[in-house]
Amino acid sequence: MKNDSLPSILPGFLFALVLPVILYYFRFLDDNSLCRWNWVFADGPPLILFGITVVISGGALLLSSCSMPRNKPLFLGVVALLVGIALWGEPEIIMDTSRYFTQAKYLKIHGVEAFWRQWGGEISAWTDLPLLPFFYGLILSGVGESRLYIQVFTTLIFIGSVLLTYLFARDLWDEETGLLAGLLLLCYPYLLLHVPLMMVDLPTMFFLILTVYTFYRALLQGSRWSIFMAALAIFCLFWVKYSSWILLTVLPVIFLVHTSGNPRKTRGVALQTMALALLLILPLLIGLWEVIDGQLKLLIEYQRPGLKRWSESFISTFFFQTHPLVMIAALSGLGIGLFKRDKKILIPAYLIVLLVLILQVKRIRYLMPIFPLVAIAAAYGIRQLSSQRLRKFLVLSSLGASLTLTFGAYLPYAKQLSIANIKECGRFLDTLAADDIAVYTTPQNAKQANLKINIPLLDLFTSKRLYSLIPSAEEKSPPLELTSSFRFSWEQKLPDFYQPPPEGTDNRTPLVVISSGPPHLPPALLERVSHYHQMKAFKQNTGLFRYTTFATLYYE
Repeated sequence: MKNDSLPSILPGFLFALVLPVILYYFRFLDDNSLCRWNWVFADGPPLILFGITVVISGGALLLSSCSMPRNKPLFLGVVALLVGIALWGEPEIIMDTSRYFTQAKYLKIHGVEAFWRQWGGEISAWTDLPLLPFFYGLILSGVGESRLYIQVFTTLIFIGSVLLTYLFARDLWDEETGLLAGLLLLCYPYLLLHVPLMMVDLPTMFFLILTVYTFYRALLQGSRWSIFMAALAIFCLFWVKYSSWILLTVLPVIFLVHTSGNPRKTRGVALQTMALALLLILPLLIGLWEVIDGQLKLLIEYQRPGLKRWSESFISTFFFQTHPLVMIAALSGLGIGLFKRDKKILIPAYLIVLLVLILQVKRIRYLMPIFPLVAIAAAYGIRQLSSQRLRKFLVLSSLGASLTLTFGAYLPYAKQLSIANIKECGRFLDTLAADDIAVYTTPQNAKQANLKINIPLLDLFTSKRLYSLIPSAEEKSPPLELTSSFRFSWEQKLPDFYQPPPEGTDNRTPLVVISSGPPHLPPALLERVSHYHQMKAFKQNTGLFRYTTFATLYYE
């Protein structure tokens, strides 16, 4: 094959070797709010990881001479599955999980009808839409209340995202572009860290690429089944997250780009799809409008000004939290596609330009849904290289470096965060004979998170029944800044299933005290604690964050 000699790959090989050192040297440019490189590598240069990267680059050089896998979807699915399973040991590192678990558990306890009737009432909805809590609730009620089942679901969502990225890029161009796009979606260390989490960001990404792919297929095929699937995907994307509404504006772009020998039929398919999607969306929208109206006002009051304070630079998002090759190749792909007047490149280009250049969305969690489209644009750019061996080497070496960063740095870092104390405490509770566990969270001031949100998180990691010992006087919210990132932790109410039993509490019941420092207990609890014979503290902490979570267990 032309230009497949080793000298043609040398620039790419040098790029793979030098890039980690350059990124480490300029790590001060990374301002990510969760996995900032200055925090991840607080202990000094990761010499072992640099060495592993060199070995992986050499391995990628050897593998680049091999032929591509014949069954590309199976290959991508297996790789994504192995990556997802390997991340299951990660703790829940984002406090928003508390809301989604509480909402899901309400469905498990009270049923589907009560879930929809009490959404925004007894169920604190904050700024959430109900689709993912509903799915999570079905899993808890149908399969069992275990984090493992949630992780199986989110891993399947991740695998689906990789496969849909492959399928859409394949349908736009060819199989190799699809394979490259699927592999490049694995080159987002920040994204990989979200795979095992009970969140909505990864599912939002899945429903966007599902919507884009099914709508494109509906325009191609025009069958009733393809129209129904596209409408259902639009319905899911609409109800997964408020920020996904603007993502739906990509649909007219897909329609305009789509070329068909029968424009009248294509218009008919598009209208049928949108009509069916509206038919699915409107009844629920009307039924929940009072809740949604209040949430939209809250988003304008809270989220919009808050985004200015919580921003993360594009350099951080696309050069540290993503392997730099992805964005470099994506920009090249967009430029080449426009130069060639390849209309298909407009589909990934539209949302990239809208969110990054026009709206300037400087928050990685809000950019995560377009990661598959960025990967597709990057695959298109790499596909333009004349050397197939160089194309394979660049993607394989980037994949290896991304997985090395994820498993060698990000995952160990996540396991060291103080929020991991909740996971370890929950695991230990399952070794006790008691069925019930009392939980008390120490009071905090308005500048800190209300620690009561950790009760649902603890519940996620244990099979025991938890009940709160927080006095009603301590549940009252102090005066808060409207744009405080901890605001929801004060305004979210604990549901009734965390209330103490009507017959009262047994002082011999094990007690968990959740605090942000040495626990300071009220006199009544101090007396209770004095009767316990054993105590176990979970107090690991990196010291990097203002918000810390410690757990102290008292038991017989």
